[in-house]
Amino acid sequence: MVVSKKISDMPIEPPITAAKQSSHLRQLLENTANAEVLAVFREIAQALPYFGEQTASELVNLCTRHDAANSRELASDWVAGLWWIGGEAAQIALLDHAQGVNGSPNSRDEANRLARDISFFLPKEIAARATSASSLHLTHQWQANDDDELIISRSRAAELITQVCSADAPGQSAQSEADTRDAEVLATDCDGTTWAGDIGEAYLDLAITENFVAETAGQALNAMLNDYGMDEVRKPSDAAGALRDAFSSGELHRTGASLGMAPNTVTRDYYHISSLALAGRSALEHKRRARTLFEAQGGFRDRIFPDVLALLQKAKRLGVHRVAISASNQCLVEIGAEYLGLPPWAVFGARLTRNGDVLMPKTKPPFPFGPGKIDALRALTGCNRPTVAFGASVLRTDRELLDAAQFPVAIGPITSPPALAHINARRQSGYRILVPK
Repeated sequence: MVVSKKISDMPIEPPITAAKQSSHLRQLLENTANAEVLAVFREIAQALPYFGEQTASELVNLCTRHDAANSRELASDWVAGLWWIGGEAAQIALLDHAQGVNGSPNSRDEANRLARDISFFLPKEIAARATSASSLHLTHQWQANDDDELIISRSRAAELITQVCSADAPGQSAQSEADTRDAEVLATDCDGTTWAGDIGEAYLDLAITENFVAETAGQALNAMLNDYGMDEVRKPSDAAGALRDAFSSGELHRTGASLGMAPNTVTRDYYHISSLALAGRSALEHKRRARTLFEAQGGFRDRIFPDVLALLQKAKRLGVHRVAISASNQCLVEIGAEYLGLPPWAVFGARLTRNGDVLMPKTKPPFPFGPGKIDALRALTGCNRPTVAFGASVLRTDRELLDAAQFPVAIGPITSPPALAHINARRQSGYRILVPK
């Protein structure tokens, strides 16, 4: 049982490097009890994107050959763990397991199902969908029920997700939950949608408080201060603090308006610089610190909306491919998505270039804000529209993603008159609001 602690009570550990972490993970694979294989594989999955190709390949091979695969009792954990690892080697190992005699019948069936999910995200499959005209269209039509209230319950949302992801045409019966369809994608925002609060803002607060903003980020932070008519600040953490305070007070938006900038442009600039503030440090170190924000007493793990989590789990049972798309930094969202049951390879956050595992102050496009979320969806899946989308920012960061979905669900409460008018105008096409518990 994990006992939540205040962040101030947690011990300060030496910085993580890719070399240290890869050595640590190898030892875990060699020495851990088989019963802990799933937890170890999840830890490896979090680190893999930040290792060199050879190190990552060696670790994946160790996972695919793990003794748990041959155990009837533990093969299911090994199968689930390989799904977290993802990639072609894991997919092949799962298919081999599905066709073999090791493990249990249940683990072999699950291996086949999870191998299909991984396959959907492999680069060659994404490329095929991205260049296919059929990727512009959903595979079936779904008609919203005019009798539904605008604000729906979790149970009604689950029924509608089943209908939109299963029926070939209006009036047809839904397929069983065991029947999977490759074309169905549920795309969800994270901050304010799957959990209360903003992990990017919370992490920036932590970095400022702990003076963890690196010198490498200082130039980018001061460039934005200059753009918005503010004085440069020598210390990077103080520069980040000045921008944070200007954003929260409304000063950035007022200055932007005086310069003829739209509110969404100012917000995008701030989200962008919040991600650049992570430059100069190891992504693995950022991930470790982000974990404390989820595990701390009253942290983000406790703020996950049970209703939204239940709908994501429902979609998984239906065989829907689920992705998380957020304007917060990639390495932060990868940690948060784990608590939602999503692996790092199904996440698209704000991405920075890297030198090894160290983040650099340059963004890799697309930036997942507004229309950039559609570009991110296409990069992750090769699809131009999600079947289902969850988002809380109806007129800002999530607008294009929600408007593109066949079944858009605004995570409320939605109280802004313009946002409500936007949803009402699209009510007949299926737009609904869920106020999560």
